[in-house]
Amino acid sequence: MKTMSTGSVRAVASRDELNAVMQANVFGPIRLAHALIGTVREQTGVLALMSSIMGSIAENTFGGMEVYRATKAAQNSFSRSLWLGSARSRGVTVLSVHPGWVRTDMGGAGADIDVDTSVTGMADQLQAHAGAKVHRFIDYSGREIAW
Repeated sequence: MKTMSTGSVRAVASRDELNAVMQANVFGPIRLAHALIGTVREQTGVLALMSSIMGSIAENTFGGMEVYRATKAAQNSFSRSLWLGSARSRGVTVLSVHPGWVRTDMGGAGADIDVDTSVTGMADQLQAHAGAKVHRFIDYSGREIAW
């Protein structure tokens, strides 16, 4: 996928590339969430979707990566609608979780945290939010991220 990194509003990507990223980052995860919501324990269950701080409109202070940002913002919006619908009525918590800037192929060697720190933090957040009956946009440490 090619996007302009200058922070411009125009992303350069083909229709097929845009569709592939939307399927992977938005429609696939939200379809799975809808398929699973009925199996999540009522009143104490937690359903988490892998989001990204890049999906925050409020925290976008430098632009770039427009297509990726748009997909994660869209996923957050769908997650909110899921919570407002079937999840909230069943008392299920929905979390949109940013894993942190992780040392992976995507994050690179200069990223802030290792995989174990990210995964342990996210698992801790699932446990901490059991029974909360909310929708939150947080990072792996529980820090609230502005929408």
